[in-house]
Amino acid sequence: MDMIEPGRLIALLEDVKYRHYDSRQALLEVMETLGTVQHLLEDGVSEAMRRVSDATADLHDARQRVRRWNDDLDAVHAAAQSACDDADAQDMRARNVRGRADTMLQHWRLQLSNAVAARITAQTALTAAQGRKLQADTALGEAHSRLDNAYAALSACESDIRYDLEGRVIYPNCSGYSSNVYAAQSNLKYAQSEANNAAWALNTANQELNRAQGHEQTCTSRHMQAEHALVVAQSACASAGRAVAAARVALSCADDVYPLVHEMERLLVVTREHVNLCTSQASIARSRVDEGMQQFHTTHTDATTNGQDAARMDDRLLEKAELMQKFDHRTL
Repeated sequence: MDMIEPGRLIALLEDVKYRHYDSRQALLEVMETLGTVQHLLEDGVSEAMRRVSDATADLHDARQRVRRWNDDLDAVHAAAQSACDDADAQDMRARNVRGRADTMLQHWRLQLSNAVAARITAQTALTAAQGRKLQADTALGEAHSRLDNAYAALSACESDIRYDLEGRVIYPNCSGYSSNVYAAQSNLKYAQSEANNAAWALNTANQELNRAQGHEQTCTSRHMQAEHALVVAQSACASAGRAVAAARVALSCADDVYPLVHEMERLLVVTREHVNLCTSQASIARSRVDEGMQQFHTTHTDATTNGQDAARMDDRLLEKAELMQKFDHRTL
């Protein structure tokens, strides 16, 4: 067998060494790349964990806000319900007041109508009493005139004294005139009584008219008050109706908001589930990255040890090659 020349052997060993160095360098580069990737993965997982933590905190804040909104909505709903109940009670009171005011107005309208009729009757009675008084006064005057005429006729009759041929006094017969006087006195007494009765009737008619007019004024005043009370009651009913409508709108708005709050709560539950899933996945990724980092450190340690062993082997090979070159018989 031909012996390999030491120079050629050294060249071969150098080539093996360089090739070994290249592969080791490539392995080191790969390990460095893997380390970079592992660090990037670790940074990514840390960032994901941080984001999941921030999302959890934000989700907690959101749930707290939704709970506060729900509590506020309960308070608003209770206030709206109370306002609606108060408005309904106010509307009922206003309707009752309006009913009583309308009843009072109808009562005083009837009373006023009766008072007007009574006043017209009293005026008619007064007119009749005035006519009766005028007739009685006229009759009384005529009775006074007839009595005066009867007295004058009786006096004329009594003064018509005559004498007969013998000088005896002849008194006139005035019995008829005396009867006329008595009749005139009786007629005057009746006319006076009738005049007194007519005066009393006239006074009574005046008093009745005054009472009727006073009652009519009272009924008119009460009727106006009842009309004003009815207007006020109708205004109160309108205000109460508007209050009821506004309270019911507020209550309806509160009822409409409840589904939105419940939907937000449902979405928060779903979001919480997703956050929990992300947290679990991030924890798993973190564990895998930690395992990968542990494996990387182990592999890196093994690669470093193998590299050191290979370097020592290279050094030994070179030493052997140099010894072989020194003992080359062609160089001796």
